[in-house]
This record gives sequence, structure tokens and C-alpha cells, in this order.
Amino acid sequence: MSIDTADRADSKTTDRQALLVSACLLGQRVRYDGNHAQLANTDLMAQLQASFILIPICPELLGGLSTPRPPAEISQQKDKIEVISITGTNLTKAFDTGARRAGDLVLHHGIKWALLKSKSPSCGRGSVYDGSFTGRLRAGDGVTAQYIQGLGVQVFNEHEIEALLTGLVRSAIKYPISYSCFSTASRLPTLSRHS
Repeated sequence: MSIDTADRADSKTTDRQALLVSACLLGQRVRYDGNHAQLANTDLMAQLQASFILIPICPELLGGLSTPRPPAEISQQKDKIEVISITGTNLTKAFDTGARRAGDLVLHHGIKWALLKSKSPSCGRGSVYDGSFTGRLRAGDGVTAQYIQGLGVQVFNEHEIEALLTGLVRSAIKYPISYSCFSTASRLPTLSRHS
């Protein structure tokens, strides 16, 4: 399944800002297990659709992985960070590619906000699974969340939608909306510290 963003309105030509959204939160079956994580609160979903132009992404698919796929977690040992599947396959390159492609969308659409799936090795913000495949969490962000935050995107997860909507209102009042984005590759963040 592909994530098509080509038919989405360009946020630079409307009064609504673009919001990068994990496709699984919008009901698309792109998760590792072939399922989705669609938002259950239809009122909040309606507010998001009224406030933003939604740009769905799945960084794992953008990185070339398929659905379904074995679960993967971020493994951090000393100064080395990798994404490893439960079968032991190193998926770091695919996750880095997906993050870069998400970053391309951020720059193309002038995106300043993202709503990403919590705990995901790509999209998680604040906590991710610890690499042991035991369900334990550790503090940290997913590969894509880290990357796009480095591009200036404010990242929220599905448990923070009200804060996202409140932040949008505060931002519009305090600061005029700007669609400027990074103009040089030298200002882009480094993705990972693997060898």
C-alpha cells in the first residue's frame, strides 16, 4: 500500500497549515501487523480536519518496508543506535530513508506540526520500546520524530491532540504563520549514529 500525498492541497496556498500525520492514525492499514490505530475520538478528528490539511505518512513504507512486517525496536548500545527487527534484521537504513523522505515532505509543504503514533520506532515521541521486545518503554523518540524535530517541526502523539489544537491557536495569536523552511542542506540534522 502506498501513501499518496500528491493530491493534497499545498498548505502554502490556503489559510490552514499542513499537519504531518501517521497514516495508521487515519485508519490506513500500514502498521507492522497490517492493522491501523485509527483515532477513536471523532470530535477531535473533525477538529483536526477543520484546522489542518492532513498529510498522511508511514515512514516505514517510505523507507521501503512492506506491510505486514516483523516488529522492530530501537536498540541503543553505548554510542550506537540501530533499528532491529524481532528476527534480528538490521532495519536502520530503511528507517533512516523513511525519515529523510518524511523530511522532504516537511520541507516541500512547509510543515511545522506533526501528529505521530506514540511508541513507534519511527514516529514515537517521548518514549519508545527499549529494544528488548518485552513491551518495556524507555525515554526517547523514534527515528522520524527525531529527524523532523531537527527541521523545526513540533511533534505530538495521539494522546496530545488537545495540546496540538491549543498550540495551534496560541501560535496563530502570538506569531504570524510562516511557511519558510530550511534553505540549505547543511542545516539538516544527522539521522543516526550507527557505523
